[in-house]
Amino acid sequence: MTASTDTSATVSLEYPDPQAMIDEAHALGFRMALWHAPYPGEKTVHAKALHDHAVANGFYPPTNGLLVNNWGRPVDFTNPAAYAWWQGLIRKYTDMGIEGFKIDHGEDVLVGLWGVRNVWAFHDGSGERTMHRGYQWFLHKVYAETMPAGGGFILARNSTYGDQAHVNVIWPGDADSSFAKHREKVKLPDGSEYVSVGGLPATVVYGLSLGPSGFPFLGTDTGGYRHAAPPDRELFVRWFQQTALSSCMQVGNDSSSMPWDFEAKGKPLYDEESLGWYRDYARLHLRLFPYE
Repeated sequence: MTASTDTSATVSLEYPDPQAMIDEAHALGFRMALWHAPYPGEKTVHAKALHDHAVANGFYPPTNGLLVNNWGRPVDFTNPAAYAWWQGLIRKYTDMGIEGFKIDHGEDVLVGLWGVRNVWAFHDGSGERTMHRGYQWFLHKVYAETMPAGGGFILARNSTYGDQAHVNVIWPGDADSSFAKHREKVKLPDGSEYVSVGGLPATVVYGLSLGPSGFPFLGTDTGGYRHAAPPDRELFVRWFQQTALSSCMQVGNDSSSMPWDFEAKGKPLYDEESLGWYRDYARLHLRLFPYE
């Protein structure tokens, strides 16, 4: 899905009959969630109407600092009118039968960068010092309130204290597709280097610290997402062994390769043997799901 919540734009772009798609998924026994991010999309052509509406009604923060995303300014959820507007857009989807959201990003409110204050101001008078993590509480709440009475699904990549009331599962953002530890220097095939945010080992540490912090449910991107994706055979196998025993077993990387893709980006990946292992662990995950 796009970052915007413009239903008509989504239909015209890729989904000619979204209601039929949702109904068919439900008939097959699936429940459906969508990927979302809190940006009307001022940098997105097909979301111009949403952006213009947000500008006309003052739905962006009165002052914004550096934006660390590709879509533009986030909605100011401390503004009750902006909160109600965005929630109304979300309900266009939940009224169609959508039962959950993977909520991405919303991490633009940084206190400072390189020793320089990163100034933000919000409708309720708060600034970057309180909204650095407080923004996530508002963001997840606006979605959680649209979930069906029988229970929905909110997957978020960061949170703050008290947000357990809104979020079901945390995933640790875009991990590197590697065995690298956090801040380890990694050399790419072309000879260049980068400092890793961390691959599979870092997600283990993340999960172990997340539980005592009050968030017991974790699900990482199986195989990692950034740098060198798709994961090679060994990394992918080790990673799905981990996520099979996690709350959420999701597969996602920036090449969109799947366990049954035996080749991607011109290189061999997986085979029938590794696919068989994946099948076994996926079944194990479903068997353990009531406990996880």
